[in-house]
Amino acid sequence: MKHLISFCFGLIIALFGGCQNQPPPTIVKQEVQKTPEITLNVKEKYDASRNSTINWYEATMLLIKKWEGYSQSTYLCQANVETVGWGFTKPELDYINKLYNKSYKMSDFLGTKPSGLSQEVLKLCVDYRTEMWKKRFPHLTANEIGTLVSISFNVGDNAIGNSSLMKKLTIKDEGERIRQVCKTLMSFNKVTITVKYLFTKKKKVIESKGLTNRREDECRLYKGDVSPYTLKLWREQVINTIKKNS
Repeated sequence: MKHLISFCFGLIIALFGGCQNQPPPTIVKQEVQKTPEITLNVKEKYDASRNSTINWYEATMLLIKKWEGYSQSTYLCQANVETVGWGFTKPELDYINKLYNKSYKMSDFLGTKPSGLSQEVLKLCVDYRTEMWKKRFPHLTANEIGTLVSISFNVGDNAIGNSSLMKKLTIKDEGERIRQVCKTLMSFNKVTITVKYLFTKKKKVIESKGLTNRREDECRLYKGDVSPYTLKLWREQVINTIKKNS
């Protein structure tokens, strides 16, 4: 009986008494581990684009159509220039006429559908810019050339050709060139508006949300960060525009 009592007493001390001098256990708060996002750096995206099956000419055409939209009547764009069709202006048509010995007029596109004549002229606008930029920057890839075609169609050949963007395009390191070019592209997102102050008018430069969104798409094109799904979305937007004008 004594042995049984001693055994029970020793067991109680072992279970409870022996822990008195030990610090309480530390409660570690476990955080939910987020699955790390797999992101490609600029260089990796660029390399991936060169090996993709994306038709960059088609991507360029879709991007331009998406952001220019189509109009069967003339309107004033944000730069206060009379525009018609897929973003055609008189200076643009005059240059196309001189370059290809054509005789297009703004009135030719009034009431016309997005296909046919308008598609023909847009292709000429894209083709001559493609050759122009290829000749000036032979080291650039098709998606980079397509980006230059889009922004020069929107802003103007001279405006882009005389901008700081030209210097960025000569950077030899591909990754650095892409970073610098996209940074500069995003600066072409401003428009000048006229604001009335009582009896006076003043011009003010503001950022355009539409131009900012377009520049973002152009940066994606320049990086080669355009997937077949992206093209599908752009194509659907263009188709909706065509349906509205057919």
